[in-house]
Amino acid sequence: AQTRLQTGIAVNMGTEDKPPHVEISLSTNNETVICAVMVFAEGIFEGETHVLHPKESEVTSRLDVALYPPRDVPVDIHIKALVGYEGSQHYHVFELTRQLPRFSMYAVLVERTQDVGSFLSFVINERLQR
Repeated sequence: AQTRLQTGIAVNMGTEDKPPHVEISLSTNNETVICAVMVFAEGIFEGETHVLHPKESEVTSRLDVALYPPRDVPVDIHIKALVGYEGSQHYHVFELTRQLPRFSMYAVLVERTQDVGSFLSFVINERLQR
């Protein structure tokens, strides 16, 4: 009764084996485990649905889902997660809706590799809106 499904969204810069992606982290707040996750998103997956169902030996209270959204487009994501106790035959279905921001595939550059020595200036003849 006290189980909560917690979500987090982060940009993963990828590795040599995996390209950059947005990662949704799902976790529970107690001893329950996440047995399966269904993600419904338009335009991200072939068939608009992605199902993650880890092997019974690999089931934990945390699961990461990699998403490859198109750039500069906000995407509504509908998540259904089956959560229960390890070895149980009965699960509770958690339903969540999240929106990936328009620029979710961009990462903040932490360190500058070079100094910017140039600039651009110009005149606008129109009055700016306040």
